Amino acid sequence: MQRDVHFAISWLQGICAAALGGLAILPTRWVESGPNMCLVRHFFGVECLGCGMTRGVSHLLHGHWQTALAYNRGSVAVMITLLSVALSAFVLPRSKD
Repeated sequence: MQRDVHFAISWLQGICAAALGGLAILPTRWVESGPNMCLVRHFFGVECLGCGMTRGVSHLLHGHWQTALAYNRGSVAVMITLLSVALSAFVLPRSKD
């Protein structure tokens, strides 16, 4: 059981690191021109609380703070969370199972 939890945490750390790395490498115009994958917006025609989050995090990573906040103010919290989880791979002790 404990080994499964450590495995899941490792995967989560890797996914967060990959997401941040990908958004940092890709130009923001690529992220902006991508398809809209929000199901709420697709089915109901309204923006949800998460709309603009990916574009916002991308702009934050590229240093465009005002643009990021215009897309979604919550992108700051999401970026901090992603960074915290990704960096926890270096801080949390490893089990010796």
